[in-house]
Amino acid sequence: PLVRWRARQETRPAKRRLCVAVPRERPYARVASVLPPRLEPLAQKRSPVTEYDAKFSLPWCIAARLVHGRLDVRSFLGDITDPAVLAVAGRVEYEPWQGVFSSVFAGAARVEAGDTRREVVNDAPRGAPGNPMSHEDVVAKFTTNATLSLPEDAAARLVAAVDGLDDAADVTAITAELRAAK
Repeated sequence: PLVRWRARQETRPAKRRLCVAVPRERPYARVASVLPPRLEPLAQKRSPVTEYDAKFSLPWCIAARLVHGRLDVRSFLGDITDPAVLAVAGRVEYEPWQGVFSSVFAGAARVEAGDTRREVVNDAPRGAPGNPMSHEDVVAKFTTNATLSLPEDAAARLVAAVDGLDDAADVTAITAELRAAK
């Protein structure tokens, strides 16, 4: 299998964690996930019909991350029928998790591409106390989301204002930028 994923439950944090953990070696032969039966019918999860369906499709999320190198809010805007994404999603499989979970968000992925094989086990989702995000990662995630409604320079000003909150007399700089959002 290209990716073998084990998870206790299908949750957005588990999907995000997997998509961060999966290496991007190519060519992808097959993707196998270890997941609960809630992912059935698998055929529908491999080829979501709407952007909303894609958000709750681990096979599609894995494929989008592998093909595009990222999975964020912008991944679900626009064309969810990218043939490259659907081709990889079509190779996602799953099997039940065996053993004890270290947390409700624990998961594992095994990626195989050619002669390369890598397994990753995650005990905590990205951003949790056990797996904290760096300041740079938080800023990047904020900027990706904020620039859906704000120009990039306004998002950068918001970051600077939030970073300077300890020394700020008030929150005027933040509220002014937020009022300008579309």
